[in-house]
Amino acid sequence: MKDSLKYYKIKKQGNSLTISINKDAEIKEGQLYSLEINSAGQLIYTPVESPTNIWDTEEAQNHNFQKDLKEIGFNIGNESSKGQEGAEYC
Repeated sequence: MKDSLKYYKIKKQGNSLTISINKDAEIKEGQLYSLEINSAGQLIYTPVESPTNIWDTEEAQNHNFQKDLKEIGFNIGNESSKGQEGAEYC
């Protein structure tokens, strides 16, 4: 990869600012990067690994959440009212 591929212009897209990257940079679509701005105002992008979705782990897939709910006494859908949830308002 070349050190400097070309100049890039920052563009506004909705409430965000974007920088498009030329395909010649050989960066994979979907790659996650962290961004740092140094004291000289340079943007430093560093590739990082995507965080693991805890719900996709073997531990979460094999965990008995129903057992947990029974142990803490949480009865989904049959909770008692704690305040004015059912009150009628004018």
